[in-house]
Amino acid sequence: MKMRVMLTALLGGLALLVAAGSNNAAVAEDPDISTIMKKVNSGKTALKATMKAGLTAKQPDWDVLKTSAEQLTELAVALGKNKQPKGPDESWKKLTGLYAENAKALEAAIGKKDAKASNAAYAKFFAGSTCGACHKVHQD
Repeated sequence: MKMRVMLTALLGGLALLVAAGSNNAAVAEDPDISTIMKKVNSGKTALKATMKAGLTAKQPDWDVLKTSAEQLTELAVALGKNKQPKGPDESWKKLTGLYAENAKALEAAIGKKDAKASNAAYAKFFAGSTCGACHKVHQD
């Protein structure tokens, strides 16, 4: 009987700790469009620049590239969760969906450590025509 009481108390205490921990956990918000574009495109430390350097290296560091590709995918998916500055919802959904799809394709190619496929997926993701199509309709 004592063992049952102790076990019940222990499980109850554990449940309280789990509940308290989940209530105190910080909820991360999706980044806004400007933050996403800066992290992806702006400057020498942006994903665009660091991934290009990594993919064109004689010996790509696939672990670093994988981490970058995962970040790129997270940002690409987050873009579609934002409200577009202007333009129709259908277009925003289509273009941000394509953006996320291309990021996932790049991540998959890097995951396979396939330099040729990774470079092709990188070129497709960062194609000016893809960016320009979205900017033309949705950018303020």
